[in-house]
Amino acid sequence: MIGVETVSIVLASAGVLVALVYYASQLRHQTKLRQTDLIMRLESNWDSRELEKGVNELMSMVRKFKDWDEFKKEYPRWEKLG
Repeated sequence: MIGVETVSIVLASAGVLVALVYYASQLRHQTKLRQTDLIMRLESNWDSRELEKGVNELMSMVRKFKDWDEFKKEYPRWEKLG
């Protein structure tokens, strides 16, 4: 016959397993929620004047140079991108 100790060990193990599965599902849900939130925030700023101004400024800076190496010499902080 199965003793009380065995039943309690099985129940405790099952509880830990259920908690682990629940926690993993909550982590996945939080990750998807954060990704959705990021996309929504980016989308809300996508057609703002500030972003348009920044993109235009960057493009005018880039057009001054023949190639990436010339741009990096003028703006060394961008060195790590290329």
